[in-house]
Amino acid sequence: MKKIKKTFRRILYILLIVAAAAGAGMFGAIMPNYRRQDDLTTKIEMVEQSSEAHKEEKE
Repeated sequence: MKKIKKTFRRILYILLIVAAAAGAGMFGAIMPNYRRQDDLTTKIEMVEQSSEAHKEEKE
């Protein structure tokens, strides 16, 4: 009886490990996000003038 219980526990333990590995494989491991937040500063792009507008300014 003790041998049966011991074997049954080992089988359940192995099944638990396999189920946990399958769950992590299906949904991916949850990794912490260490990205730096660069969204706090505003990004400004410089508008270049076209060649026609540049000629009009010279005249």
